[in-house]
Amino acid sequence: MFRGENLPRDSRKVTPSIFPRSKRPPSVEVVPGSEMESTTPYVYLFEGQGSQFVGMGREFLNPEEAGIVIKDPDVRELYRLAEEVFGFELLQMSLSGPEKMLNRTIIAQPAIVTYNEACRILLEKENPGLFSRKPRKYAGHSLGQYSAYVAAGALSQQDAFALIKARAIGMEYASILNPGGNVVVTIQRPKEGEDAARYTSAFSQFTDGLGDIDNLWPGIFNTSTQTVYAGTEDALDKLQARIHGEARDTIRLVRVRISTPAHSPLMEPGNKVLKKILDTTQIRVPHGDIVLNTSARSTRDPDILRREILDQLTKPVLWRQTLHEILNDEGLQGSYEFGAKKVLSDMAVIEARHLDTARQAAEDLLPSHHKSRRFPISTRNIVFSTLTVAAGLTAAFIAKWKEDHDSEKK
Repeated sequence: MFRGENLPRDSRKVTPSIFPRSKRPPSVEVVPGSEMESTTPYVYLFEGQGSQFVGMGREFLNPEEAGIVIKDPDVRELYRLAEEVFGFELLQMSLSGPEKMLNRTIIAQPAIVTYNEACRILLEKENPGLFSRKPRKYAGHSLGQYSAYVAAGALSQQDAFALIKARAIGMEYASILNPGGNVVVTIQRPKEGEDAARYTSAFSQFTDGLGDIDNLWPGIFNTSTQTVYAGTEDALDKLQARIHGEARDTIRLVRVRISTPAHSPLMEPGNKVLKKILDTTQIRVPHGDIVLNTSARSTRDPDILRREILDQLTKPVLWRQTLHEILNDEGLQGSYEFGAKKVLSDMAVIEARHLDTARQAAEDLLPSHHKSRRFPISTRNIVFSTLTVAAGLTAAFIAKWKEDHDSEKK
């Protein structure tokens, strides 16, 4: 298989890595003229806040030009529009920081969404044969959901930028009224020879026991092994104080580089700012299904998509359940992740293993004549690809990857 280590070192990830190498599952019948024939069997995944870094966007620049000049005209126009809406030199901030400023919500959110969209534009332009049809599904992690709306045609770039500006300002405003932050709680990797069930049990006991801490809420359910909590500083300090005894050996806590307690009731004041812009924003029927953060359900209903924009700010992101929705869709056979890192594909691998284990456990309890069919995504069939795609990726790279990909199936 062609792998991403042959690409420029600073290339960004767009990774078809969470689905089997086989073609569309034989159990799925494609009817001529149907939706499945008019869309491509892929899902677009978009990264959210926390993926920003100083230097993002450097690969878009034209090395033959003096100064900061973006090579592709569509990406250049995208950044021009973004800077016009947001009111500051977004590209310069993305390239040079400083990091402390780039990590602020009001800077990071515009930088990430603009970067995600630039990667998508370049991939589709440079590989028109692969992307002549729209994907069947779109999903974005937290802030990345706005990128999903744009890619699916539900929002224009300009409207998305206006909403993100209002969202970022609203979140900063809410964090002034309700200061706080986020903490990631993750199961440690078991040491060699140790029982993994001990770690899973300790994680469940730890998270189940957090309900008595006031002003603390689960903000993002990333995977079966990781949850992000949002709350006041006092609540997060109490959470950290719970790490003792067995929990110290089995659980890891990390403070997130986000200046606001996102996806919690503490963000309610921010919704008042966001709603003023949302009320005058047109939301169209998307080209494909968008998987919602707050319910993990797929929809094309503009009214539901509108309501989701407000709900998402104060309710938890069900990303683990979103991955289950995607991984269990038999009409899908591949994914592309857009953003500065490869975190979403890594999460999908974790959940694919979880689903496969759960399926096997359920089958072990059933009589042989009641054995269920396998989940569409089996860990034995996952493509562990590190393929990266950005400004330097050409159709030749994709063709080479497909050539190696097909030879491995033979």
